[in-house]
Amino acid sequence: MMHHANVDRLWAFWQASMPNEGTLSRPYAGGSRFTTPEGTTISSSSPLSPFFNQGGLPYTPDTVASIQQFGYTYDGLDDPNIPVKRDVSEPRSRARRRRDDANRRHRAIATINKLYRGKSHDKGGEVYLARINYRAEEVERPSKIHVYLCNEFVGDIAVMAEPSKGPGSATLPLNKAFETCLRAGVTPDKIRDNVSVRITVHGKDMPLDAIKTIKLEVEHLDETPPASPSELPKIGNRRKFQGHLKPHGSWKPKRDEEGESLSCGQKG
Repeated sequence: MMHHANVDRLWAFWQASMPNEGTLSRPYAGGSRFTTPEGTTISSSSPLSPFFNQGGLPYTPDTVASIQQFGYTYDGLDDPNIPVKRDVSEPRSRARRRRDDANRRHRAIATINKLYRGKSHDKGGEVYLARINYRAEEVERPSKIHVYLCNEFVGDIAVMAEPSKGPGSATLPLNKAFETCLRAGVTPDKIRDNVSVRITVHGKDMPLDAIKTIKLEVEHLDETPPASPSELPKIGNRRKFQGHLKPHGSWKPKRDEEGESLSCGQKG
């Protein structure tokens, strides 16, 4: 499970690399929380109860938007030669603000590429992703959704005990298992029909048909490698297709004309 501190770190890098998308931009109807019922409108000025500032007022997304005002940063995010603590209300010229944001963005992206950029991103090409959607109230929790493509294990989705209701989703990359599909005679346009899942609760299997709302969406996109270490890959030509999930173990490889099974991946 991801630690809260790492969520804060990842969000700080997102804010630095995507400065125009670093805060909550529009309100939405939230799920149930400690102090608000389901359906409450959540905005950038909503109270983050039970957390209060020294004046006794609740923090809001707006008031905690910048980690700099709290006097800390993360490696690779800010210039180590400049003190982190800065009054966020300190006036800066528009040119200075643009320059500071650009420098911070370049440092953040360079760090992201250094830590997380795999070899597959160096060559780019076509990328396949599987997005699993479900309703938490239909899944016995805590549990795991094990995802397979053409019988080859892709990854796990952890369904935590909380939230106890509402929509849940997770996305997993499919490219590593894609070669298995090709060897089994599955063409790219048929990937959406060859994803299977196994759901386990405390080590015991839960039938797929017990979760009526579980759905599969396969995304196919083109990735262009970054031109420099301080740039992110470019994503284009995104296509999404509704797929059909199968219980793991029911997937069968395509057979050749003589009835022999073509090579398929490992079973999990």
